[in-house]
Amino acid sequence: MAKPQDLPAGDHQLRIGIVLCSITYVFAVASVSSLGEAIAQAVIEIGLTGLLFWVGLRIVNRSARFAQSFGGLCGANAMLQIVAIPILMTRNGAELTAIEAFSQFFLLVWSLSLLGHVFRHTFETSIYLSIGVAFVFYILLVAVLSTLIPPSEAQTALLQATGAWMV
Repeated sequence: MAKPQDLPAGDHQLRIGIVLCSITYVFAVASVSSLGEAIAQAVIEIGLTGLLFWVGLRIVNRSARFAQSFGGLCGANAMLQIVAIPILMTRNGAELTAIEAFSQFFLLVWSLSLLGHVFRHTFETSIYLSIGVAFVFYILLVAVLSTLIPPSEAQTALLQATGAWMV
């Protein structure tokens, strides 16, 4: 897998990555939520992830890596979300089938490992630390999203029935 620092420097790929990530994120989330919720979730998640990288890079005096690392992460997330769209669109009902649960778990693991990988190469840390940061960030992100955009009745029923989070 390529490293974020292997991408060309500049803001062009950052803009492309953010646009692709935003569009695919909205399509993925809109398949299980309203369009307004999908847009709000996309803005919050992409914004908080960008903030995490920007603050982290400022702390370690490597802010020149922001466009490369965050643009690369957004582009890679767009690919992940393209895979997620058909998985999420095939869901039916409040209860997850075994294949749906496995597919969503696979997407979660892929997402966390992707964030961990980019974090590891951006900040030159160990894989263990970067996966830990990705996991903690995910938990905080879910908390922020569920506070700012409370789950709908259908999502709450799904959570109660399965004990699993939606997208």
